[in-house]
Amino acid sequence: MHSKVANPDAVRELIICETRVFIPSIVPELRYWGVDEETPLWAATEATLEQAQLPPPFWAFAWPGGQGLARFLLDTPDRARGRNVLALAAGGALEAVAAARAGAARVVANDVDHVACVAAELNARLNSVQLETDAIDRLDGSDRSERMLAEFDLVLVGDAFYERALSTRLIAALERANTQGVEVLIGDAGRGGAEAAAFAESCHQIAVFETPTNQELEGVAQRRVRILQKCGNAER
Repeated sequence: MHSKVANPDAVRELIICETRVFIPSIVPELRYWGVDEETPLWAATEATLEQAQLPPPFWAFAWPGGQGLARFLLDTPDRARGRNVLALAAGGALEAVAAARAGAARVVANDVDHVACVAAELNARLNSVQLETDAIDRLDGSDRSERMLAEFDLVLVGDAFYERALSTRLIAALERANTQGVEVLIGDAGRGGAEAAAFAESCHQIAVFETPTNQELEGVAQRRVRILQKCGNAER
C-alpha cells in the first residue's frame, strides 16, 4: 500500500509534528491535518523536502474543490450511502472522508503521492471513519485499471484539474469509468484549461458553493466551486 515510503510510521510522526488540525471553511463537521504560515512544513524549502524525499505537500490543504464536494456529500448523503466510492487524486482525502461519513459501503482514497495516502489515513482516523488508501496509478488506461474502475459505483474528483498533463489523463479515465456505468462527481474550482472546460460542459451542474481560500496560495479570497455530475448508465 505504501511501498515507496520507507517508514510509514515516520511519515505519520512527521505529519502530526509538523502540521496541525484545521477545520475546513465550509465543512465545519470535519477536521484535517494541514499547514499554514505558523506550521513548520509551510516554511520548508524545496531543497528540504527533496532531502527528506517528500514531494510538495499538496495534501496539506483543504482545496476549494474538495471542500465543495465534501459539503455536497454531507448535504446529500444518499449520493454515497451504501455505495463503493473511489476518490481519485485524493490528496488529504477530505471528499473521501465525507463519503465515508455519509455512509458509503467502501471508500478508497487514491493518490500516487504515498505521503498523501498516509495523510488520508490520519484524516480518516481524525474524523472517526474508515477508508482504504492506495497509490496505484489508476489513470494509465491499462486493462487492470479498467477492471479496477468497474469495482466502484461512484468516482469523486476534487480540485484536480490544475495541471494539463494530469487533466488529460484524468478526463480520459473518467470518460472510461462513465462508459462502464460509474457515476462521476467533480468539485470544479475553475482551474483547468480548454480540455477541462470542454469536459465540464459535458457534465450536469448540480450545485454551486462559494468557498473561502487561503489568499496567499490562491491569490483570491474565494473560489466558486461547481459540483458536476456524469451519471453513467443509471441516473440517480
